Amino acid sequence: VCCGWYALGRDISSSDTGATWLVNQDSEALYSQVDEGFLYTTALHWSLTQFTPASIEVVPWSTTERVYNIAVIMLGFVVGS
Repeated sequence: VCCGWYALGRDISSSDTGATWLVNQDSEALYSQVDEGFLYTTALHWSLTQFTPASIEVVPWSTTERVYNIAVIMLGFVVGS
């Protein structure tokens, strides 16, 4: 789940809005001053919040990311039930 979310954030070409959770609509990196470790742990944090009542201020910016987010939440419903 974490690796998928990270990969979607990196793949600006799949975004229908021109933005991802890592790149804004002006193609500027939102986390340009941080290393890969921070980006990966942010993706891990996001993935954990999908299965717990925790929260994070990382949200889907494109249809692909939103569909992935919905699928992960549905997976959480199935696994957690």
